[in-house]
Amino acid sequence: MEHCIVTAGVVWKNNKVLIAKRSKGKIIGNVWEFPGGKVEKGERLRDCLKRELREELGIEVEVGEHLLSINHTYGHMNITLEVFSCKLKEGEVISPKEHEDVKWVEISALSYYNFADADKKIVDFLKRFKA
Repeated sequence: MEHCIVTAGVVWKNNKVLIAKRSKGKIIGNVWEFPGGKVEKGERLRDCLKRELREELGIEVEVGEHLLSINHTYGHMNITLEVFSCKLKEGEVISPKEHEDVKWVEISALSYYNFADADKKIVDFLKRFKA
């Protein structure tokens, strides 16, 4: 079974976090996630996250502290999800290229969204963190 290291960013702006809805046709499609992507060979985690957010959403972020690591198995692969807190640089317009939708959401409202299984652990972490 394939193992991938994946990054995810909890991108903050005005006490809200950015979430993105995966396209219906994708693997694990039609669910919400914290944006990021697969680490390329030899790439550092923070560099991967900056690159993925630039490529997928057209945004630039400051990558801050490492929040948590999540090991999760989907039917087709094992992933290690490395999660970082990020700050959106001022004036950035989000233009999703690989997602159906993006939203800024307060932590208290995250429960209303259907997240990918691994990302549900990020939601739980954020709820505890903000409690």
